[in-house]
Amino acid sequence: KMSIEEQADMIIEGLVDWEKSMKLYDDMVKVYLKQDIAALKELMKDTTLPKSFETALLTDRNKVMAHRIDSIIQMQSTFNAFGAGHMYGKDGVIELLKQKGYTLKPVKFKFKK
Repeated sequence: KMSIEEQADMIIEGLVDWEKSMKLYDDMVKVYLKQDIAALKELMKDTTLPKSFETALLTDRNKVMAHRIDSIIQMQSTFNAFGAGHMYGKDGVIELLKQKGYTLKPVKFKFKK
């Protein structure tokens, strides 16, 4: 839903400021591992991205994922995993599933070194 020019500009911007891109990525991994959804939401705020990008990449896809999860879960037990950016906010998959009446609980984990 984004023009080729917009997509190319985003890629070039990420490559031009490689250190900034890598720091953001590292920060996102850290808050994801801490399971800190509020901090993740703050990191994902990027006012330089067009609103159409956020809508297409997150909001629209979240609605599709929540609908599909709801449909499948009616037939069988499931384990669902999705990217960190799809978790938070009123349009996040977690909230959309709660709106459908589901109770969600985080799965606590620790990585072994």
